[in-house]
Amino acid sequence: AGLYALFGDTVLPTLTRRITEMFNYVDRKAVQTIVFLLLLLLASVTDLKKRIVPDLLCMLIALTAAISFRPEQLWGIFSALPFLLAAVFCGGMGGGDIKLMAAAGLVLGLPAGIFATILGLLLVLAYSVFLKICKKTQVIAVPLVPFLSAGCAAGYLIG
Repeated sequence: AGLYALFGDTVLPTLTRRITEMFNYVDRKAVQTIVFLLLLLLASVTDLKKRIVPDLLCMLIALTAAISFRPEQLWGIFSALPFLLAAVFCGGMGGGDIKLMAAAGLVLGLPAGIFATILGLLLVLAYSVFLKICKKTQVIAVPLVPFLSAGCAAGYLIG
């Protein structure tokens, strides 16, 4: 109150503007991009090595949506619906794939989430066909997260 009484409307508005400029200096979208892609990479490596996707990792991916949030991104959670339906009716799919796509869907939004789902599944299909042709063996189980992560990364960068 003492500074405001002394300097009136000159000091506080300038100070407020400078603080605002300082926090807007870092582009939130760039931060979100880096964090999201690094978490997808970590999820892929974890799935390849241990065949699990930790809940904490999925929560961190979901929280990444808050860095640069738009309400319409909430619809992206439905990009996990095909994986949930496949797990319930067909089996053979882990819960980590479902959680990852739900979390990534919050970051991507619905259109990019659908694109990521389709691209990820096409990549795993191509990989499975390649293994079938080259190794002449039946492909039983393939870690899905690396392919979904590639789809999510492409959907994020394109969308």
